[in-house]
Amino acid sequence: MEKSTGEVCSMIQKHYQEFTKGMNTEHTVAAMHDIVAHPATAHWVIPAENKVKVNFDASFRDETRDGAWGFIARSDTGEFIGAAAGKLRHLRDALQAEAEACSAAIEGANALGLHRVVFESDSQILVKALTSTSHELAEIGVLLREIRSSCISSFNSFEFSFCPRRCNKVAHSLAQFGYRVESECNGWADHAPPFVSELVASDLAEHYG
Repeated sequence: MEKSTGEVCSMIQKHYQEFTKGMNTEHTVAAMHDIVAHPATAHWVIPAENKVKVNFDASFRDETRDGAWGFIARSDTGEFIGAAAGKLRHLRDALQAEAEACSAAIEGANALGLHRVVFESDSQILVKALTSTSHELAEIGVLLREIRSSCISSFNSFEFSFCPRRCNKVAHSLAQFGYRVESECNGWADHAPPFVSELVASDLAEHYG
């Protein structure tokens, strides 16, 4: 069932708080054929028919060990479905920030009632970590397993895809906005704020241009 933007943010924040308290449950690693890394493109492209693309991004400040995240969900015609942005605290490094942004995007996609999802990031390191076992023994491995487990339990199908920064500008702008939100999370459903609408229109113009 689709939820309000307030419920979306509530779910995301609850998940983040649970993880930062220290999750000790181990999950089975997803079969690698369920996780797909797609080649980079020159511009943002719409997802395949009947799928939704969720672009996400994170920002990390090394000096304060905090950051912010943002994600946007768009339909197979490029139409806005929902977006959210929020703050991150107590981070170890940029990879954890990207993984937390991915986790927030997954929670948001689930709360929006999405079923067939392509998650797209401009972090090659994160996409490689999610589509292989390269980081399973690292400290970030627990969160990576939690991400895979959440996808398996939440969606009929899911993929992870890499894109260059120029293809991820909406999520990037939302992550920057995340630093300025008054609460821990701010979200929108159906109607995007003006700064997001302009970037969405720009992506569509490039896609169909």
